[in-house]
This record gives sequence, C-alpha cells and structure tokens, in this order.
Amino acid sequence: EAFEQQFLDVQNGQLRLNGEKVFMSGMNIAWQNYGRDFGNGQYDCCTGNALEDYIVRIKAEGGNSLRIWVHCDGGYTPEFDGNGYVVGTDAQNTMTSDLAQFLDVAYANNVLVFIVLWNGATTPTSRYRDLIYDDSKLQTYIDQALVPMVSALSGKVALGGWEVMNEPEGIVSAGVSDGNPCFDTQPLAGSGAGWADSIPMQRLQSFINKQTAAIKRADPKVIVTLGSWSERAQTDQFGWRNYYTDNCLIDAGGDSLGVIDFYQMHTYAWEGAYTSSSPLLVPNSQYNLDKPNNIGEFSQSGGDGRSITDQFDWAYTQGYCGAWSWQANGGGDNADSFATQAQGLNHLRGRNDQNAGGRIDIILQLEQKLISEEDLNSAVDHHHHHH
Repeated sequence: EAFEQQFLDVQNGQLRLNGEKVFMSGMNIAWQNYGRDFGNGQYDCCTGNALEDYIVRIKAEGGNSLRIWVHCDGGYTPEFDGNGYVVGTDAQNTMTSDLAQFLDVAYANNVLVFIVLWNGATTPTSRYRDLIYDDSKLQTYIDQALVPMVSALSGKVALGGWEVMNEPEGIVSAGVSDGNPCFDTQPLAGSGAGWADSIPMQRLQSFINKQTAAIKRADPKVIVTLGSWSERAQTDQFGWRNYYTDNCLIDAGGDSLGVIDFYQMHTYAWEGAYTSSSPLLVPNSQYNLDKPNNIGEFSQSGGDGRSITDQFDWAYTQGYCGAWSWQANGGGDNADSFATQAQGLNHLRGRNDQNAGGRIDIILQLEQKLISEEDLNSAVDHHHHHH
C-alpha cells in the first residue's frame, strides 16, 4: 500500500512521500518576529496569526512547503541558567505547543514545514557561542530542549524535517589549514565565508553532528538537512569542498547517527552574477552528491536578471529536490516580495513529472489520500459501483 509511507523520507536519492517522488516548492518565511516567533507565549499573543496566514497563502499560490527559523541567534530562546546551561525550550515552556499548533495548521493545508534551530549568518550571542564550544553545555540543550521538542512533535505529519543551523559558513574561520581535509577551510579563503564570526569548522560540524544525531534518536524516521550559504561548502566538484558529508560530520562530532539526509544550497548573485558553479547555473548532477539537494534560498532580486519563474523552473527540471524562495515576509537582504515569489510557486503549481522534480500537490491527510485513491479507482474502473 503506497499510502503507508506517510512521512517525508529520502529513498534512492529522492525525496519521497506516499510512494512517489516529491518536489519541495515553497518559501522561506523565515520569521515574523526574528527569533521570537515561538516560545514565551509569543505565538498566541503576537506572531501566530501572521505565521499561519503564510501557510494558507503559500498553499493558495500552489506551494507545498516552507522553511522557518526558531532560536536564531539564541538571544530569546532557549532558556539558559546563569551559567549558560540550558534548562528548557523557553521560560514559559510554550515553544513545543506553539510549534505543534503551527504544524497542525500546515497539516490542514497540506504544507510541509522545515524547522531551522540556529542561525550562522549573524553573530551568535555568547550563550549560543558557548554551546558550540562547550559540549557539556550543548548536552544540556539537547537533553532539556531539543529532545523533548523533537519527541513531542514526532507524530506531526506536516513536519518535513529539521535543520540544525542556517549557513554555518557565516561564522566559520575561513582560510585555516588542517591535516584533516574536513576541517581545512583553505578552499573558503577569500570566498566571503566568515562574515559574522570565526569559529573552527570542526566545532560547527560537531555542533551539527551531535544535534542531528539527537534528533534522529528521538524521532528515527525524521529527516534532517543543512543549509549552506553557497554551493562552495557542499560539493567536492569545481575545486570546492563538501564539509557536511557523513564522513566529515562523524569525524567532527563522533556520532555515527549525526548525518544529514539531503543537501541544501543557497545562492545569491554578487553584482548581478552568480558564481559559475551556482545551483541556478549548473544541473544538480554536476555536484556528484550522494543525497538529494534543495536550492534552499534564492530570489529574483538577489539574482542575475532571470525571472522567479525561470528560477523555479530550473530547480524543478535540473535535478534538484526543492526550491525555497527568500523570503515570505519581504524583509531582509535580497528578499523578493511575497507577490513575486507567488509567481514562482504558481509556475510549478500542480506539476507531477516523476522524471523531473516530482509531485507538487502533496496530500498529508490519510483520509484525503484514501478518498482520492477511491476516486481514481472509480474513474479507471467504471463498472465497479460503490454503494
């Protein structure tokens, strides 16, 4: 029965749901109130209505997924004690129920949600930085916040996957030599990486490895991704290095479960031109990756003059497993307006080419799936009468 595979999964190098290949077509929200969307009662009082409205609007424009950020720079959540150890998701303990409500609305709208815990594109707070450097502090985050949250949300069909950190390259020490190629950031020298801090690559990979492993122990079926600022940190082709292979993440953090399930590259033009190896210029096959690959951030305004519809079309037809435009709230650097992004979603609306990206119109509710299967059977087999 095809419908047994109800949760998004990676099989044979593809994102699959309900027995067929699917393509994640959507937007980064990625926040309504940066770092304060979930937890401490904020969802009920202040952000929930706007966030849920994005779900409905993304669906209405033909989209099926979204990417949203939670702790960001660590300034508001999780909840720390005076020594920098984590004691909970948030002071008022509403984060998990907030996320559950968001996921329930997504479920009702057949939209998959990808939850990003941390941000590496801005300078971390000292408490967040301590989690990266101090494994004993990180373990308290895992035990007191991450695992309870992941366990509680593990039954939510609208949970597409988790992501430990957005763009770790923003806070990496670039240009550092190391005997282990996984930790050697000389390929990133002069790339622009390290714009917000300078933390050793091994510490970032370990941070990702340990949390990814904890997520998978708490919810063994769930998938995990990692969004890099550029293809330059997620491929061994074109003279670059993939820092998030199974081998590199396990080397860094020591946990064999802490590996990602699909890659995710962000791409923005510099002075009107993409890097020559950008995912919006080369087919995914040229990266020679061992897992699916999503173009996780891009925009028309942060592009090379191509339309948003051309960008979404490229992602769908050139071997990628998804495309999330930047960003639904219309703010932030390189952001397109919601209306511009909606054109991109509408361009792919309803497609299901299993030889290209796959199905866009996903169905999450089991009851709806069974009804649509019955409709299909009725249409195919006219002489069966259903009473």
